[in-house]
Amino acid sequence: MFVVATGAAIIASQAMISATFSIVDQAMTLSCFPRVKVVHTSKKYAGQIYIPELNWLMMVLCIIIAAGFRDTTQIGNAYGESTESGFVSILTDSNADGVAVVSVFFVTTNFVTLIAIMIWQVPLWIALPCYALEGSVELTYFSSILYKVPKGGWVPLLFVAVFFTVMYTWHYGRVKKYEYEVKNKVSLDWVLGLGSNLGITRVPGIGLVYSELAQGVPTIFSHLISNLPAMHQILVFVCIKNLPVPNVPDEERFLIRRVGPKNFRIFRCAVRFGYRDLHGRNDVEFEEQLIHALSNFIKTEVPAGSDAPPLHHQVIDADWAIEGDVPASAIAEAARTLSRGSLDISEESISQTGIRPMDFRRAVSVEPPVEDELDVLDASKHAGVVYLLGHTDIRSHKKSSKFRKFLIDHYYHALKRNCRASTISLNIPHERLLQVGMIHYI
Repeated sequence: MFVVATGAAIIASQAMISATFSIVDQAMTLSCFPRVKVVHTSKKYAGQIYIPELNWLMMVLCIIIAAGFRDTTQIGNAYGESTESGFVSILTDSNADGVAVVSVFFVTTNFVTLIAIMIWQVPLWIALPCYALEGSVELTYFSSILYKVPKGGWVPLLFVAVFFTVMYTWHYGRVKKYEYEVKNKVSLDWVLGLGSNLGITRVPGIGLVYSELAQGVPTIFSHLISNLPAMHQILVFVCIKNLPVPNVPDEERFLIRRVGPKNFRIFRCAVRFGYRDLHGRNDVEFEEQLIHALSNFIKTEVPAGSDAPPLHHQVIDADWAIEGDVPASAIAEAARTLSRGSLDISEESISQTGIRPMDFRRAVSVEPPVEDELDVLDASKHAGVVYLLGHTDIRSHKKSSKFRKFLIDHYYHALKRNCRASTISLNIPHERLLQVGMIHYI
């Protein structure tokens, strides 16, 4: 019995640990929990994760509870123990389950009802009577075990209170910070008034300006322009968006738009990830994918007022052969390579087709302005990529209430100081990182 009980405890604890890791990871994706280190233990399965900080925390709490109670009855009151099995025990023995298990029953009924009404579109005259029937039974059963609260049932209620305040405070601070940035974003007229050089010296390279804004120019950009004497030849406003879906296809990962005229060479890029997507693990791969998406956007961008289809939809003709020496198959291969956005052509491809990277662009009849912009992108890529990140801090106004000041200035900042840095979560290399400090008063 000791061996069987130990094996059952290991299985139950492993299930609880894995579920806790998954819930916390998804909560971080939805900006409802401070950033912690997430280790992906499997290259084949995306859901296999390990969170060291949370694992150590659960171990310490388990030791404290076991050493503090020293009684399996009180531990059962906190979690759930059963002398009988099945649904009959729930109806016949009010001491069968603890506060945590019965609370899960009632919370699950509430969530299922919301999903039935909002997602499944179940009519109210069907959903509400079912909810009233199930909820009344579970609420009655929940009220019958409230006497267990002073006998150990207060432990899950305390955990709920602590984690709720942590998640609420973190989400509240993130939302207020985002609302401030939306309200104080830089107007496009201000950017256009700077001219194509933005009033500073443009140097070779690609600058990735990280922001939470999917639209508009972030406040950090004006702060950068005011404090830096030079800016990169190509600027990209990068916005990481975590969607409440498991995976985002690679072809839908990057959404790119142009900011201002073409000679400004400023773009906006929204990078979308699902909560099961592995991102931030390889900065070189991310840069290659981003530049690949930029090149595709430049080549397929339709000029204003033009009805011409994108270049990658045009038909390749054998008459486009350069000086009549390149066969049509080589031209078709060149077009396929160009449509994939490859700026660096391998020597093997050159030996097979007999044409160079510049000939690839000529083979598909790329317009001279597009060709020049691709050359600038290629040169900027080899010059290097620099990450521009705003180290913003939020503070409460002097006229704010004491509760708001405590929530923002103390509680939120304590969570922010002890959470994982955004530069580590995004896997940004320190040698190519430039941070600019700002303070937002909300």
